[in-house]
Amino acid sequence: MPNMRESVTAALNSSLDSDEMHERPIDRLGAFSKSKRLGTVLWRLKYDNDPRCYKTAIFLLTKAMRKHGESRELCEKLCQCALDEWLVDKCLHCGGGGQVIFSQRLVNCMECSGTGIRRTSDKDRMKALKMNAEQVQKLGKRLGAIHDLIGEWDRKVNVRTMIELER
Repeated sequence: MPNMRESVTAALNSSLDSDEMHERPIDRLGAFSKSKRLGTVLWRLKYDNDPRCYKTAIFLLTKAMRKHGESRELCEKLCQCALDEWLVDKCLHCGGGGQVIFSQRLVNCMECSGTGIRRTSDKDRMKALKMNAEQVQKLGKRLGAIHDLIGEWDRKVNVRTMIELER
């Protein structure tokens, strides 16, 4: 059985015919729609590859993360950086497979140590945020908190959709 993200994504691009005896795409969409907006926008952006959701996701993340007295512009930049990292989470060297061919042999990718997960360096973040190393290091915990929030909303949509579908 495909995971919930795949099921909802397939439902977003299918016929919405209904059938009381079987779970159909319309049922998954109905369950998905019960989640809060930030979560559904994140899912549509990442799993349905809907670029129209990008600005809305940045806006909602900024709204959720902005601290009293913090510059909206700074918070927005941090949210954009974290969101971009979440969206492109596969190792750029091996494409997420964890292995590469080296001297006609299949070996673990040296970039990700075989995990397939992209590791974002401070240098990458300096470039994305247009900041120096010291500034990026100071903001590391803040970026981590935004990543945590994105992951939390991703999980919340999954759990809520499964509850609604009685799985």
